[in-house]
Amino acid sequence: MADWIGLRSAYALLDRMRAAYEAADAAALLHAYEAASRGSGISGGAISLVEFFYPLGAFLTLAVQLDRSVSNHGLHEGCRRFLQDLAVDWECDLPERARTIAEAHPVVFFGNHPSLLTPFLLAATVDRSDLRYFMTSHVCRLLPSLGATSYPMEVPLTRSWTEWRRGG
Repeated sequence: MADWIGLRSAYALLDRMRAAYEAADAAALLHAYEAASRGSGISGGAISLVEFFYPLGAFLTLAVQLDRSVSNHGLHEGCRRFLQDLAVDWECDLPERARTIAEAHPVVFFGNHPSLLTPFLLAATVDRSDLRYFMTSHVCRLLPSLGATSYPMEVPLTRSWTEWRRGG
């Protein structure tokens, strides 16, 4: 009987995480994830296993911080403050002429961003109210304030193994 209760509890926690994700509510997702990690039995064990391979809790915490910063300060200033709060050592070495073009003229920025910070470094560097991203839909859900400035895309499920080997 205890196993059945533990399984129902784990399913309930998973449902809370799924609902928060579908609602694009990163703070609620983090809260549900933390509650699951504090759980005993199935949910606590599953979260411990996830955390062993990938620090999802820390990632979700950063997503909530970034989303709040962008929501409160706008894309450009929000990203600058987020990077400053993280004490990320970054600098922009952009010649004035290039900055003028990047901020005042039609331009397309492209990057395969091997660092997950690349889109946020771009937003922190270039002050444009019309800056838009092509971004996977799961990032748009985890960062709703960024999702508002993005065109969501999907990775084809047939490529999931390839994408998993690339790191997501």
